[in-house]
Amino acid sequence: MGGELFGVFCTADISTGLLNSFLTKTYSDPSSTDTSPTLCILTHPDFPSYTSTDVSQPPIPPFTSPFLNMEPAAIASLLKEKAKDTAVDDYHFVVVDARSASDSSVVLVEADGEKIETVRIGFEQANGLTAAIDIGARGMEEPQDCVGADGVYRGDPSLPPSGPQKGGPAPRKQLS
Repeated sequence: MGGELFGVFCTADISTGLLNSFLTKTYSDPSSTDTSPTLCILTHPDFPSYTSTDVSQPPIPPFTSPFLNMEPAAIASLLKEKAKDTAVDDYHFVVVDARSASDSSVVLVEADGEKIETVRIGFEQANGLTAAIDIGARGMEEPQDCVGADGVYRGDPSLPPSGPQKGGPAPRKQLS
């Protein structure tokens, strides 16, 4: 556990245009502006060759993913085996799959030994939510419990659409 980069695995033939859109949206989301970019689109399986400076930024050059048709459990096993003590985190990662093109979503994965948890999230949430879950500021349960009718978590429904307001009064706590 503990790389500085969160791997982004393309498990389908994804256009660079879609990947550029994904990165632009996730890095510009107002709810994650305090989070530095931490995502790395992995273009080869040589995990030790990635460094903390390999954060992906648009534009992404064309490439063929070596992770086509892989399931999250297989990716988690590969990371545990090959990415330990590298810049690539072996506990949390993001999957861009065939569905990503149709609904602008990705799969956030938490791999804790044999236990694999996933939640489909909107492009905008990928960078900030992955970092928040990794440091323990949030858990996987929150986005899993707040997915919309389309099965995608698109942000905390209690926050205003523009994200949290800085410098203003905190919202009143609701007692249950």
